[in-house]
Amino acid sequence: MAKNITKTEGRTLEIIRNELMAKVDQYNLSTNADERAELEVAMKALVEEWNELSLLTAYSSFLDDAQPLVAFGRAYTYATISTKDNKHKEVVNGVKRSVSTRSVEDGFRQMSVTKFLAWAKESNRVLAADNLWIAKWGAAREEVNKQWKRIFSSKGENSELKIGQMKRALQNLFDALVFIEAEGGSGKNAMVATGDMAKYALGVSNVRKVDLASKTQKVQNMSTQLWEQIGMDIWHQVCANKSYTIVIGDEEPEEEAEDKKSDATKTTEDAAAK
Repeated sequence: MAKNITKTEGRTLEIIRNELMAKVDQYNLSTNADERAELEVAMKALVEEWNELSLLTAYSSFLDDAQPLVAFGRAYTYATISTKDNKHKEVVNGVKRSVSTRSVEDGFRQMSVTKFLAWAKESNRVLAADNLWIAKWGAAREEVNKQWKRIFSSKGENSELKIGQMKRALQNLFDALVFIEAEGGSGKNAMVATGDMAKYALGVSNVRKVDLASKTQKVQNMSTQLWEQIGMDIWHQVCANKSYTIVIGDEEPEEEAEDKKSDATKTTEDAAAK
């Protein structure tokens, strides 16, 4: 069951953020431990309130779309805020000391297909094309686990992942969520599962678990929580008509390589300055 998110009358994202900023300023100026503890509680509550209202605002905007589940899938994330302690050095009476200053940080969080549909149902909106969508959601997850269980339990070297079967499980799920007839009146769904989607679902589904004390290793099949994330990844791809960037081997994505290059340059400059 999705958390029942409701909007408090008169509360807006701007009002809540302003209140949080004021609490953060108080916290940074205060030297009283009891006061800071009370402010910690207040800030946490305001962060939770802002994030819940942000999610509710996003959900409500999707309901205004002609295809709410498609709009939801295209969005993929919703805006969040959090507080962060930033440590820096400060000289007081000629003595250098470490000081922590709290700030408000903006971020994003991935949404969940199942939670959105549960929330919509609580709001008396049935969005999925098929009432049995939850069974198809579970069947797609089970197809992933079934294939990997077969691979790991098989003898010899002849086992292989069956991409076609995974595609069919994903297509059944897509048909249950949203059915938009493809051009040409073929009777087929315009939301099409691809081989790349099937490979993605199979390729990122297992988790390596190692017990260093007993020196044992095991592979954990995909959990319900992980499938929530992977399922949303795939739903975003089909709704936004996007493809994945999958890096195989030691190659780094360009943005990560640039970040590391920038960090290395900054480290060199800092060392030279000293």
